[in-house]
Amino acid sequence: MLYDNILFVRLLNFYVENTKDKYFKSKLLQSINFIHQEFHNKDNLLGSAYDADSDGAEGKYYIWKYQHLKNILKEKFELFKKKYEISEIGNFEGCNILIERSENILKENELEDIKEVESKLLNERAKRVKPFFDHKSQTDLNSYWIYTILQSSIVLDDKEIFKKAMSYLNTIQKLLKDDLFHCYDKKKEEIDVFLEDYVYFCLLLVSVYEITNDKKSLNQCCALLEKAWDLFYNEENQVLQKNIRKCNDLFVEPIDLIDNNIQNGNSIFFLICNKLFNITEKISWKNKIDILKKSYHSSINNAYSQMFSYIKILDICNDNITFSFFGKDKNFEAIQNKLLKKYFEKATFIHKDCDECFILVCKNQTCSEKLKSSEQVEEYINAKSI
Repeated sequence: MLYDNILFVRLLNFYVENTKDKYFKSKLLQSINFIHQEFHNKDNLLGSAYDADSDGAEGKYYIWKYQHLKNILKEKFELFKKKYEISEIGNFEGCNILIERSENILKENELEDIKEVESKLLNERAKRVKPFFDHKSQTDLNSYWIYTILQSSIVLDDKEIFKKAMSYLNTIQKLLKDDLFHCYDKKKEEIDVFLEDYVYFCLLLVSVYEITNDKKSLNQCCALLEKAWDLFYNEENQVLQKNIRKCNDLFVEPIDLIDNNIQNGNSIFFLICNKLFNITEKISWKNKIDILKKSYHSSINNAYSQMFSYIKILDICNDNITFSFFGKDKNFEAIQNKLLKKYFEKATFIHKDCDECFILVCKNQTCSEKLKSSEQVEEYINAKSI
């Protein structure tokens, strides 16, 4: 599933940034490359999922019998066992899912040899029948993936990943043109749109603004989020429902506040409203925040264990950390990149046109004086425990 891989890469983003672990940095890159290679579809975006089975057997494409490995690898078999936990009894229905050993016991001169062995197995696996690929391009999942690898590009200081993310965004813009849809069928006919499609695309757009100061992305985000409010806001329940109001054909309206495969659309809408209020200072976004906060609070006692995304986002909004960059200073890019690594999801990044160049750091409406260097910013953050 694409959504599983998004969550896995997000986890690696945070882990690598916090630990600087080289092994997991390599796994982060490997995972991103795998998705871009294996989930690529005809729209030049990402498909949704692979079936678990092929040839009628679950996992058949990915698993290996012990003797089969021995026959293929021959004299390299013992080297392969140094890296992977494999056995005659296997770890899945008599076969082996290739799991790396927790301790790397490979010597320096064996690293290149193991790459050749792995390449040989990949070529062998390519001869098998591949699981069915659901190639449809879902707006919500593609937007969430692009948002996730934008963070990866910051964590890894990787400009190529950033370029790839922006290329995907341009493809979505061309595909969706002036309106949003959930996905497209084989005849390119539009399929109904859901709340998650709007909010995850808007999260992507506001993040592009925060990283690049692209006003066009900010304006598009504002327009689409207002449209989402008009389409999905349920006046009676004072929350956003999953499908467009006028399309209700059920006795019970499709209200959904709990987290499912990805974070709930209401929670993400709430987060973006907070960002847009910080950036634009328009009271309409604050009004929406107040309405939704009251409604969410009335549900939280009954669904606490299923509303973790809202609880997390509520903490982010209560702290309300902002970094405002006034004017254009050649040193600001390095300062912003450093801050983005730590605060990508925990703060709002704001860009202001100004003749004077300085930075304001705020938490819950308490702001610093004008700061003009990385040292001053770091000193203030440490002093205020931000």
